[in-house]
Amino acid sequence: MLERLRRRSYEEGLLGGNLPYLLLAAIFGAARGLRIATRREEQVILAEALQPGETLVISHQEPTVGRVARKRRRRERKAVDDARKAAEAERRKQEQAAARAARKARTRRARRRAAREAAQAERERQARAAAAAKRRARIERSRLARRVERAQKRSTAAAQRASERGSRGTRRKARKAQLRASDRADRLARQLGAVEG
Repeated sequence: MLERLRRRSYEEGLLGGNLPYLLLAAIFGAARGLRIATRREEQVILAEALQPGETLVISHQEPTVGRVARKRRRRERKAVDDARKAAEAERRKQEQAAARAARKARTRRARRRAAREAAQAERERQARAAAAAKRRARIERSRLARRVERAQKRSTAAAQRASERGSRGTRRKARKAQLRASDRADRLARQLGAVEG
């Protein structure tokens, strides 16, 4: 709006001869001249020759107050927030990947452990079954051995009775009992040999 007023004051006051606009144009001109007169001259801060290997850094300081400073601070806060959110998302993603890998490793470990435990249990079961079979065989051998021994004793006793009896019928009966006892002893001895073999 000031620019339009300045332009109109120049047109109406200088070119058109209108006195109020001429005064306004004079005010605008005086303000412009004052601005030019009070403009700061360039200041020489440093005038020095640089040696080999030396550097000169020229930087521009951002304003610390006003709209530009507020915008800059807002941009910086947003950049920091975005970086924090990106880092947090990356950390969560890495944690999830690590958790998935740990679950997979745990299940793999658990499967391996279960397989080892199952194999160990199977070996123990087989060892127990073998030990039980050995015990049963030992018991069976001892039982058969006792039965064979008893059968042989009976056979011997029957033979003695057959030789001691006086009548023919009783001797025949005693002889048959002795044959039965002897057959039984032989059969039990064969079973014992099969168990031991």
